[in-house]
Amino acid sequence: MLLNFVDVFRRELSVINFRRDAIRNGMVAERRSQAASKAARHFVVDRGDAALDDTRSDPKRDTVRTEKTSNLTGIALSGGGMRSASYGLGVLQALASLSPAGTPRPLDAVDYLSTVSGGGYIGTSVVAGMMQDNRSFPFESRLDEAETPETQHLRDFSNFLAPAGAPDHLVTIALVMRGLLVNALIVLPALLLLAALTILLNPTVSDLMTPGILGFSASKLWMFSGTMKHFAHTMLLAALAALLMFGSALYTSFAFRRDTLKSREILGRALGALVALVLASAIIEIQPLVLSGMLANANDKQITSAREVIVLAQPFQDLLAAFASILPSLATVLAPTVAVLISVAQKLAKLAEASLGDGTWSAAMKKNSSRFVLYLAAVIVPFMLWIAYIYLSYWAIRKGDEWCGVETPRWLKAITHCEMDWYAHWQIWPLSRLGPIGATYLGVALALSAVCLLIGPNSNSLHRLYRDRLSRAFLMQRKTIGQKPSEAVDTWKFSSLKPFDERAGSWKEGAAFSPYLLSNAAINLEGSKDLNKRGRNADNFIFSPLHVGSQSTGYVRSKDIERVVPDLSLATAMATSGAAASANMGRQTIKILTFSLSLLNIRLGYWLANPARINAFKKGLNRWIANVGTWYFAAETAGLLNEKRLNVYLTDGGHIENLGIYELLRRRCKVILAVDAEADPALTFPSLVNLEVMARIDLGVRIDLGWQAIQANSLGITPAAPYGPGGPPGRHGPHAAIGIIKYDDDETGVLIYIKPSLSGDENDYILDYFRRYPTFPHETTVDQFFTEEQFEAYRALGFHAARGLLTGADNFGKPAAAPEGWDSQVAQALALLNVPASMAAAIVAHLQAQPDQTTHAAPPRINQPPPPKAN
Repeated sequence: MLLNFVDVFRRELSVINFRRDAIRNGMVAERRSQAASKAARHFVVDRGDAALDDTRSDPKRDTVRTEKTSNLTGIALSGGGMRSASYGLGVLQALASLSPAGTPRPLDAVDYLSTVSGGGYIGTSVVAGMMQDNRSFPFESRLDEAETPETQHLRDFSNFLAPAGAPDHLVTIALVMRGLLVNALIVLPALLLLAALTILLNPTVSDLMTPGILGFSASKLWMFSGTMKHFAHTMLLAALAALLMFGSALYTSFAFRRDTLKSREILGRALGALVALVLASAIIEIQPLVLSGMLANANDKQITSAREVIVLAQPFQDLLAAFASILPSLATVLAPTVAVLISVAQKLAKLAEASLGDGTWSAAMKKNSSRFVLYLAAVIVPFMLWIAYIYLSYWAIRKGDEWCGVETPRWLKAITHCEMDWYAHWQIWPLSRLGPIGATYLGVALALSAVCLLIGPNSNSLHRLYRDRLSRAFLMQRKTIGQKPSEAVDTWKFSSLKPFDERAGSWKEGAAFSPYLLSNAAINLEGSKDLNKRGRNADNFIFSPLHVGSQSTGYVRSKDIERVVPDLSLATAMATSGAAASANMGRQTIKILTFSLSLLNIRLGYWLANPARINAFKKGLNRWIANVGTWYFAAETAGLLNEKRLNVYLTDGGHIENLGIYELLRRRCKVILAVDAEADPALTFPSLVNLEVMARIDLGVRIDLGWQAIQANSLGITPAAPYGPGGPPGRHGPHAAIGIIKYDDDETGVLIYIKPSLSGDENDYILDYFRRYPTFPHETTVDQFFTEEQFEAYRALGFHAARGLLTGADNFGKPAAAPEGWDSQVAQALALLNVPASMAAAIVAHLQAQPDQTTHAAPPRINQPPPPKAN
């Protein structure tokens, strides 16, 4: 059954309330204490049940309002690959370290854990770890204890794409080559069919060099002569288009009273289609000329004689011959160029975009050169396919009644046996025109097309390789002495995280062990007819323990879609949420590169059964159609993706919203702790700005966050002056900001926002790493091969930033205009996260400090523990 968001949210609140009650009553704490031989009870502040305010909720519009006393809390972990996972690990460790044994645990107070991409690596790992053994946080980090085996496992697999070195690289190369080969087999039937059509129209040299199609030609008309004969059909279509354009102008002049918007739109589409037809005709008619140019290089008297009928000017003939002679070497040069240009395409696109508002000469050069290289990268792959088509046609064009082509290679002659006379009695049209080689093209194309129907939508992409590498690194098995290992974590279904007893009608104990996980992906809708999606090209798509879906498709129960898609698991969702490399990337799609990226198999995305059409899969025919991967590969290549197909295409959640905050705002969380670890070396906070736009348009939510304090301070830290302008020991932050979420005029929330940044008071090895790698802590996301040192630098910085903020040791950014009672609201928010009272008091003291104090020095500490140390 298809559900709307209100139905989804109501079910989520049910399991959240169950978890709150379980922790409040000590059920979860008891399980932890038994496994750890401790008597400590961990609990949350009594916050009351989370509830919907049905008087203000509108199921038809999918808008919700929570009770103001529900006090929902959430943590958002942003995208950013291994950088985000490492930094996020440090933040979560710092959060867990705030509570000594026997005191309330912050993670028990978290209702939602919303993750994107790299944040999903560590977020999924945390939730999977809390579902095993003693249900505790798996990555505890305290100065008086050794690291947990789970943390050591993450260090071992920080280079998760190739932790085994050469063997993993060889596997990756083999799978990449397999993908390219299969894509080539998918495209080959189209090339063979085009070549067969060209041969059918121009089977011999004389047909090729004489204007016309199957003996009929507009070139016989009296108005065409000379070069125009070869473009007669194009010229006629162009004349017709000009006539209709003139006629449409007259129509709009004299029929204005009866003219309607619909009629004008229909007329405009008709004229646009005619222009496209003219261009297509020109492209078709120029192919014989290129082939004749190639044949001009052949040393054959019959061909030389036939060339005399060509009515092109001699310079044009010479130009075509010269162009044809360099095609083989041109293809050889372009092949390796493709990989280089495609690899830097995303960076070039960002460079061109960043230069749009700059009027300097250097910015204009960057923008124009970047665009030129992008267009070049977009043209190379189609151009190479065109060369392949031209040569397939060239090899099959015959001299008179001979069955072999003029320049047919020996290997093709051997395959088709065209030198034998067995084909002579085949006088059936069109086989009589195709000849043995053309007929072979047609047969092979049909056979390959049938084989391609057996390729599944996800069987040839790199998604499964990516998923398996992530599973090995982040879905580890927690080992406890004396206990049997549980089911392999990489096979877990998402629905297993919140088990429900259907007979008893109640939640099972396991539903209380971890926060409610939201894994954010992007559903690509480039071809959607919904004009609201045109600007974004995507919508938020969530995987969760209870429901899967989006606003554009509706939602279904996770168990229902798992029955239809057996391959859907916790690991699949984690990999899909991080599928950054793709031809279709939501609002980040480079449309001119979609075709090339698809053919080069740069495809980490995942085709999933459409939640809106889940009932259609009950019909056997639809299930078979949904598994025809070639059809969906074609849609992916052409960018014709929408919410109506049996399958929908999902990629990285960062392709629509990279912070994971959007879904928490939709649920109107009272407190959100957000970790923004995207690559942002200029500290312009692009993902935050994007979120503010989406939240204002979609949800009517506004955010007031003083992030500029982070920017101003961190940009003053350089490798030459790692402690800042004041020298050692550096400043106490800011690494974070605490801002206001304005849901309504009378309803607000608190956003605690942590950003990778430097203030000069970090420990020695963090600053030393920065000295040697100046782009830290915003090294490119392309780098997923982390070293142990790199992993530790980001983890330690995340720990330092989060603990410095939450213990009250650090300054932080503030909202521009705080409302009355803001200090009390922040104190309540910190209490909801189980931040100890003494630390919360120190944070509130920062809010009361003057702006100049916030920028330069920490205020006096109030009953506060010693400054934290990054461990």
